[in-house]
Amino acid sequence: MAKFCNMCGKPLEEGEVCDCQNQVAEAAQTADGSQGEYTAPSQAVTQPQNQGQFNQGQQQFNQGQFNSGAQFNAGQFNQGPSQANAFVNKVLGIVKNPVEEIRNIAYSGNNTDSFILLGVGAVLYIIGLALAMLKLHLKLGDAAKEMKLPYVKYVIMIAIMMVIVDIIAGVMLFVGTKIVDKTANPSMVPVWAVVGLKSVYKGIAVVAGGIVMLLLPWPGFAVMLAGAFVSFVLAANAYCVIMQLDQVKSTYIQMISVAVTVIIAMFCTYMVLETAKDDIVNAAMSIAMSGLSKLR
Repeated sequence: MAKFCNMCGKPLEEGEVCDCQNQVAEAAQTADGSQGEYTAPSQAVTQPQNQGQFNQGQQQFNQGQFNSGAQFNAGQFNQGPSQANAFVNKVLGIVKNPVEEIRNIAYSGNNTDSFILLGVGAVLYIIGLALAMLKLHLKLGDAAKEMKLPYVKYVIMIAIMMVIVDIIAGVMLFVGTKIVDKTANPSMVPVWAVVGLKSVYKGIAVVAGGIVMLLLPWPGFAVMLAGAFVSFVLAANAYCVIMQLDQVKSTYIQMISVAVTVIIAMFCTYMVLETAKDDIVNAAMSIAMSGLSKLR
């Protein structure tokens, strides 16, 4: 009696086993293999394309950042010298024609230039005072090495006090205007402008006095004092011109400002001398103690 396969219905001989299941398994493996061979190239092609697009976008982004940064730095670099030249020209203009330049600064309504001029004056103070301290150090000779005076402290302290005196002088012009002219409506903008003017001119005088002091101490000191007086008169006159005050009121305002400024300047000088005296006494004591220890 003939037998048939229960799966595919193929007739089988006596003892024969149907291999339909093996053929189905081989066909499935063949189909999987062909599908893998087909998909793999697609993935291999797609991944480099995506990676290329990403790299291209990243390069464009980085290049854009670099170009933007380069343009920004170039703009800053080009803007810096122009601002420096404009400021130098402004300082030179103040030296040549102080009243006109200070009037322009005052009418601009911006205090930035005035504060910058005040800073320039402070730097000039430090330079001139450093020259004066150098002369003092040379004058003391060998004793300066043993005394070890704090010259840097003196320079900074005196420069700060000179700036404070300049500011007080400007404020007193403002207060004097309020006292003398009841109808006036003064502003602090011209006050800061004349303070900057006074600082620049007095700073130039201090530097000139320091240079002269290296050769002739007392004439150099006289140059500093004369420069301080001239700078104050010039600044006060510029303020009165800007505020459009008459001669009588201008004189009273300057007298008030001079009186208060001189008192403040004398107080600052006293503080400097007291500090210097203490330092000199301490230095002398240390030298004396050192000498006694050597004698023992």
